[in-house]
Amino acid sequence: MLTINPYFKNLIPPLSSDEFSQLEQNILTHGCRDTIKHWRGTIIDGHNRYEICQKHGLPYKVKKLRFVTKKDATIWIIENQLGRRNLPKAVLIKLGLEKAKLLGQNIRKYASQVSGASEGVVYQYMKIVEHGDPKLLQQLERGELAIGRAYKELRGHKASSDSYRVNITKKTVEVLYASECTPDIHHPDYAAAVASNIAEMEGMYRYIAEKSGLMHPGEGFETIRKRLLRQLAVVGRML
Repeated sequence: MLTINPYFKNLIPPLSSDEFSQLEQNILTHGCRDTIKHWRGTIIDGHNRYEICQKHGLPYKVKKLRFVTKKDATIWIIENQLGRRNLPKAVLIKLGLEKAKLLGQNIRKYASQVSGASEGVVYQYMKIVEHGDPKLLQQLERGELAIGRAYKELRGHKASSDSYRVNITKKTVEVLYASECTPDIHHPDYAAAVASNIAEMEGMYRYIAEKSGLMHPGEGFETIRKRLLRQLAVVGRML
């Protein structure tokens, strides 16, 4: 009995309902001719074939692959999928980004090289992943929608919402740096986030300096915090 690792399975682009039905009919007619590859009993290639065989009680052949670590197995899965050049551009970029993270590469540049897309298109895809919805991503990965068009639609929708500006400029630099979709340091969004954070921090320290009289010697942090919160409540009622 083989097992399925959701992380491994999600690296592989899902079949459409028509593609799955076609594969199912082919296996019912001719049997499962391709081996199902696994690592330590976990499938790394052949999830759909395995599901169909289990559903209909059909026999299948397995092939054991040897890897030292999960990282090695993951890279093999990605490279195996990248060999299928008929994949939509969004899927190639997704795989390139994942491989770049595993190898510690510059994610945007490396994903561009792997997918054949420009770094600008990779950036657009990363922004779609960061702000988009599952339905939009599914359309991209199925090749039903171009990345450029999806990015324009996303920007048009977000530009009309204050939450978009807040999401871009109010993120801390630390969050931007830690994000898997970190923008290039020279990108305007990154510069805007840095400038916004510096301005807010400067204002915070200026306010503390001006209100230093509130902090009496010997008082604990909690006492000071409660006093400031009371002042905040008063100010809030005035807004």
